[in-house]
Amino acid sequence: MVCKTVLASIAVGIIASASAFTPKLNAAGEELRLIKTSDADNGTWYTEQEKLDLFISTPSCAHFMDITETQVCGNKWIP
Repeated sequence: MVCKTVLASIAVGIIASASAFTPKLNAAGEELRLIKTSDADNGTWYTEQEKLDLFISTPSCAHFMDITETQVCGNKWIP
């Protein structure tokens, strides 16, 4: 019985820590977003404003994915 309780507590802790997200900040304290523009791209950190300026305002750069809070399972991205 104690073993089941301990295992359940460990499982809850693992899930809680895996789902906790701590944002990355730049020197000015602005939250950064990890942006990928292709499968081969490892990603680049941008502020939200840079993301809007570079990717959303420019039609030729509209193909991107914000993977900041995405987890990797093996070599597959999980939103």
